[in-house]
Amino acid sequence: IAGDLFHRQPLMRELREVNFLFSKLTKTQVVLIAGNHDYLKPDSFYHTFAWKENVHPLLNGHMGGVEFRELETNVYGLSYHRREIMEGLYDRMFAPRKQKYEILLAHGGDETHIPFKKETLLNLGYDYVALGHIHKPQVLVENKVIYAGALEPTDKNDTGMHGYVRG
Repeated sequence: IAGDLFHRQPLMRELREVNFLFSKLTKTQVVLIAGNHDYLKPDSFYHTFAWKENVHPLLNGHMGGVEFRELETNVYGLSYHRREIMEGLYDRMFAPRKQKYEILLAHGGDETHIPFKKETLLNLGYDYVALGHIHKPQVLVENKVIYAGALEPTDKNDTGMHGYVRG
């Protein structure tokens, strides 16, 4: 989940509910980062919440990762620590190449939310870049760099296609 699992700071009961739902995904590992809407405020419940064993939050303001040895895959990402980040934080976050497959969860892409260029993301060496922030599904580079979009509208003006990418 490439950020903004919630459209605002999550309440403890909301974290419990989504954690329960994720726990029902018995053949799925969930990796998530916080985006600009559910960023890591100092008093965020994200900091103290105990996730189920199949949920792997990357909840810090710097690059973190989780390894799935049986899948020969590592997933990397960083969470927002404030609502706006104008620095190009992904520009030098090269894939460490510790596993056969490496995935980057990235959130942003406009001037006030970690700006980036698709060419820069391609040159980082990841096998796939899962993008969050833009609610409309968009393929920046076929099979390589994709905004999945939001599953559902976030408000009355969020019309059109919504979806996810199954990989």
